[in-house]
Amino acid sequence: PNDVHVRKILTKTGAGGYDLGLSSGGKVSFILNGNSAQSVQSATSYPADGSTWMHVAATFDGNTATVYVNGQPNGSRNLPGIAIGSNTNALHIGAL
Repeated sequence: PNDVHVRKILTKTGAGGYDLGLSSGGKVSFILNGNSAQSVQSATSYPADGSTWMHVAATFDGNTATVYVNGQPNGSRNLPGIAIGSNTNALHIGAL
């Protein structure tokens, strides 16, 4: 992006959903179950010069949510007792 803004990369909204995107604070954000209390952000800010690419990914193993930037862990948070549910909402891929 060429600015710091909220952008969705991958999202399945609502309870039982998940969201990988860019936050207004300049971080990569991974939110579970549509609940910001069940989220993790990257430690470093994403580039906002409009020309620098980066690869982002996120995982959740049932206990720990981790954000990866350019193949390296860049933020994690323990979320024991959390489960990603299911819902019938559409899965959206791409910057929304």
